[in-house]
Amino acid sequence: MDAELHAQQKERSHIADICAALLVLLALLVLSGWALQIQALCSFSPYPSQSPMPVNAALGLMLLGMAVFALNYDHPPLLWLSTATCSLLAVAILFQHQTGTDLKIDELFFSDNWSPQNPGRMTAANAIMLLFSTILLLFHKCLLPRFSTIFDALVMVYAICVFTVLLIYLTDASTAEGSQFLFSLPATLGFLLFCMGLMVVTPTGLTKFARQHHGGKFRRHSIILLGLCIAINFAVNDLSGLSTPASVYSHALLSSVLTGACIYMLGLNLFQNAQAPSEAVEPATEKPESYDYKTAVLRILNSCDDAMLLVNKRRDIVCANKGTSRIFGWSMDELRSMKLEALVPKRFQPVDIGIYHQFTLSNERSLRFGEQARSLGLSKKGVEKPISISLYKCERLSEEGDIELIQEENADAHWLGECSIELAAAQEMYTLIFIRELSGLEAAMAEAHQKSAIDHITGLPNYEDFSRYCAEFKNQSIRKDDKYISLLFIDLDSFKVINEKFGRDFGDRVLMNIATTLKSRLRSSDKLFRYEADEFLLISESHSEDQADLMAERIRTSVKVSPTKMNDTNVYLTCSIALCSAESSRFDLKEKAEHLRTKIHNRSISQKDCVINVPWQE
Repeated sequence: MDAELHAQQKERSHIADICAALLVLLALLVLSGWALQIQALCSFSPYPSQSPMPVNAALGLMLLGMAVFALNYDHPPLLWLSTATCSLLAVAILFQHQTGTDLKIDELFFSDNWSPQNPGRMTAANAIMLLFSTILLLFHKCLLPRFSTIFDALVMVYAICVFTVLLIYLTDASTAEGSQFLFSLPATLGFLLFCMGLMVVTPTGLTKFARQHHGGKFRRHSIILLGLCIAINFAVNDLSGLSTPASVYSHALLSSVLTGACIYMLGLNLFQNAQAPSEAVEPATEKPESYDYKTAVLRILNSCDDAMLLVNKRRDIVCANKGTSRIFGWSMDELRSMKLEALVPKRFQPVDIGIYHQFTLSNERSLRFGEQARSLGLSKKGVEKPISISLYKCERLSEEGDIELIQEENADAHWLGECSIELAAAQEMYTLIFIRELSGLEAAMAEAHQKSAIDHITGLPNYEDFSRYCAEFKNQSIRKDDKYISLLFIDLDSFKVINEKFGRDFGDRVLMNIATTLKSRLRSSDKLFRYEADEFLLISESHSEDQADLMAERIRTSVKVSPTKMNDTNVYLTCSIALCSAESSRFDLKEKAEHLRTKIHNRSISQKDCVINVPWQE
């Protein structure tokens, strides 16, 4: 099943590529017509009376094709560039039409000798459709997971507009000559390709439903309705005997609106029926002899109150259970198109992303954090909730796409394999995340526990938290052989003198300033603790001995040049650092920290503002 879904995903990606490529090719064909001065290539019509597509309109279509490519391959810079440029072009054209000014963007690169009025200028309808297209692109990128129904409605309105113009050209193309309320035939075909490409890359709502296997009925009925619409429109125009532009326009618009409304209501009805859970009860005679324990366990996991998510290396949520929807308020469909960081408040995203990234690169099989209320989840309504998080690494996927070895003791845990996930290649790493919402009393106790582990002056973890970190450090598995660990014990020189000379309040300000300076030199994976009164301990991973020495020198220099202001006077302070680093990971962290502390205190009086390298084995 997973292999079939993956094949369908690749097929949709190819369709989006085809639509985007045809859109760019159409724009290039029009531009080549202007370069070669062949009007038929610019209007897609052998009749000279048909309006050619202006150069700026062709450039707009090319930008839309690039935007579809960017959406399909998740390339935000290209998407924002093409969308912003297309928006500016459309707004400038509308400004020209509204004010009558000439911004010199009409006859770009080539002179228009075929249009009697406003040569080279895009029609107002064409500019509005370009602007509408950019709105759909921005909506797709920023708001789609939350408002998929509104997006479906906007896409339907867009399709109705394009289909109306297409019906006008099919019925009587002569009525479209010189009209500012229509756009050229190439533009109509281009907007149609853009609409198809946008629907193919949309991961939610009716557009996704139409592509799925159970959306076959919707597709068949939609094609039949479109065919009937074209046939009825031809028949009405022939029977009425009227060929005025007003009658052709009104018939085309009415047919398109009625057809679009029928398709939308049909799709909505079929979509809701497909989403509704089946309540059918099997007869007692059909009950199997052996109880299906696997299905029962899957149902329990899916309906439990705790959140369970499957996330890939790029932090995309691949699958989630109903508990996730209950805690965070997002629907199951919305969750599958979101990034993991969308469930975390913005101020915590860099830290949590860093923890997740470090976990995926490490040899750790599991990781737990958040028990002391250090993690907060963010619901759809913007409510922050204290949560506890556990991460479990999925080591491999079977050839059938099932997840294996989520835990060492349970190699048969395949519950997520039943969730119809569109998994990528079998070599990709996945992470199973369990999130538990802390209760009111539990959260209050955890918050009080957290406050006791934070130094109230510097805001850094204190010695109590360092002791807890040492216990966790002992339980960690062996790291990779090439992974260094460095310890930097930082002691402030003559801090006692500052307290005696300026008072303890100023001494506290000095400590806050030093802590800020030290934090500015940290990476997301580094750990910094306030060890004692004027002592700090920094634990850094993945630094070689030379890199650790360079980091220590930078910290020493930063402290030295970071004064604390006392009225109009700058008070400077220096520090001394005891440093040791090695590849080993089997050691007592607290014992090693005390050893460095002893070394820094036993240095001679003349050894201040310096870095002391301590051998790892002594």
